[in-house]
Formats: sequence, C-alpha cells, structure tokens
Amino acid sequence: MPDPESKTSVPDQVPSPASPGSEIYPMPFFVLLVAEHPSRLASWYIGALGFATIFEIPQLFHLRRHKYQDLLVVPAGAGRIPTTGGPFLYLDADGELEALAEHLQGFPRTGSMAVSDPVSTPWNTCELRIVDPQGHRLVLTSRPANPDPEVAAKTRAMLGASLR
Repeated sequence: MPDPESKTSVPDQVPSPASPGSEIYPMPFFVLLVAEHPSRLASWYIGALGFATIFEIPQLFHLRRHKYQDLLVVPAGAGRIPTTGGPFLYLDADGELEALAEHLQGFPRTGSMAVSDPVSTPWNTCELRIVDPQGHRLVLTSRPANPDPEVAAKTRAMLGASLR
C-alpha cells in the first residue's frame, strides 16, 4: 500500500494522471467521500486507481485521476457520517481499462474491496466494476477494443429515432 503522505506514489503499471495539478479549474462535479480514516482511503485511491493528490490539508484530500475526475476525501465527524455504497460512480478509463484491471487483480484486498473482470455491455462499452475498501461503488468504463457493429447500428438507429 502506498504511503498516505506521498504525493506521487502511483505504481508504474497504473496509468497516472497527465499533470493533474497543472490546471486549476472550477469543478463542475466532484465526489465527496466521508471516511473514518481519510488518509487510508486516499492512499487506496492513489495506489489502486492512479489518483494523484491535488492538495492535502490535515485529514482532507483532494484527489484527481484525470480532468473532471475529482474526489474530496474528508473525515467523519462534525455531522458527517461515513459514506458507503450509494450509486455507482462512473469514470472514463478509455485506453487504460485492461492495465487497471490487471493491476487491481493483484492489488491487496482490504475492507469491502471487490473487483469484477471487465464486462461488455449492451450499450457497446466495456466496464470494470469496483468496490473500494469502504464500500463505495465505481465503474471504470471504456470503448470496447472490438465494438459489435450490430449493437452500434441499433444504438445509432435508436438515438436517431429519439431525436426526431
């Protein structure tokens, strides 16, 4: 497990964000994760999924994987109850899915952590479903390496019909 104090402890086999701190922008969307042990959870996201620390103040971590993939990990207390489960958080991992799946299969299991094999969907994507150690549900999604032309044609026809 990476050192929670480290700012760049992303293993070589996990794709790392392209200069995650190089651009500061208004975040149109971010996820707030309330944790009993924020440094442990932040460390898991860094080591398991290749997030990087944008900033850290005592027990509060702003993490980013790619642009618009921001997490804020904060401590429980002061009226904040630890979050678990909830809806699935979808993140784009196009071109990285296989490397992330391979890395996660060998990653140490802690808490509620679970990882599926990549799954093809009826909407022509490939998904890697993950549960973090605290029980948050994530899906990393990618275009399939070999998209099914029949599914693509049906989707285009369906979308075209709905736009009329």
